[in-house]
Amino acid sequence: MKRYLLLYITIGIFLTGCTEYEKENESKITPTLTTTVEAEQLSIKEMPFTVEENSDKGYQLKKEVEIADEIATTVEILENANWENRAGIMASPPDYRFQLDSFNYAIWVTPFGDRLEIIIQGESKYVKLPSEESEVLFEIITGEQL
Repeated sequence: MKRYLLLYITIGIFLTGCTEYEKENESKITPTLTTTVEAEQLSIKEMPFTVEENSDKGYQLKKEVEIADEIATTVEILENANWENRAGIMASPPDYRFQLDSFNYAIWVTPFGDRLEIIIQGESKYVKLPSEESEVLFEIITGEQL
């Protein structure tokens, strides 16, 4: 009986020690990953870009965004978005798409037509923009009201 008690205590101490070791290592790794993600989000260069709209004939040119204020606003919205690391496939092809710097953005209008969902293709990043930012970005990329 004493052997079993000693065995349980030894196993308990061992497991507790391993758990504490993992927690310490996780806290050391996490800031590095966060810094890397932030660096990626802040590296968008402000440059003109072309927006394509999905139609029956495939993607067609919708608008060329060349005005400096519109470009700066687009970059600001994208950089300040709360991106989630989420891989997945949307149910339909994107309504709009454009390339800004080296990132390919795919954009869907939500079913209620009040917000935009954006994926950075090849980066597994997803965001559902708030209504106000969606309205501003939609007007910039299409020239129309959301």
